[in-house]
Amino acid sequence: MPNSLTLTMYKMATLGSILNIKRNTMRNILLGVLLLPALAMAEPVKVDKVIVCDNASEMLPFIAEKYGEKPIWFGNSNDSKFTITMNEETQTWSIIQFSTEKNIACLIDSGEGFKFKIPGVSI
Repeated sequence: MPNSLTLTMYKMATLGSILNIKRNTMRNILLGVLLLPALAMAEPVKVDKVIVCDNASEMLPFIAEKYGEKPIWFGNSNDSKFTITMNEETQTWSIIQFSTEKNIACLIDSGEGFKFKIPGVSI
């Protein structure tokens, strides 16, 4: 049969565990309450910018002729196809979105300067 000192130590250890659990729970609740306003403010933002669109069959030849860029990447979404073009010599790039339903392509953005990040290779 355990003595009273052993029972007291067991009760203290159990109480300590319960308090630790309550402390962690309270900390998580407090963090959630503090982060809630930040999440509420994280709303989509509308950006007004000019996007140039043209006949899809003419977009890539236009980019190639004007900027000397060639397609390096193609991707698909539910209702669009995307292409990234680049000119390695001048360091220009463009992102083009092609509608799959209409014969239209839009120049989403373009710029100068780029780096490739290849997994496992440090730059």
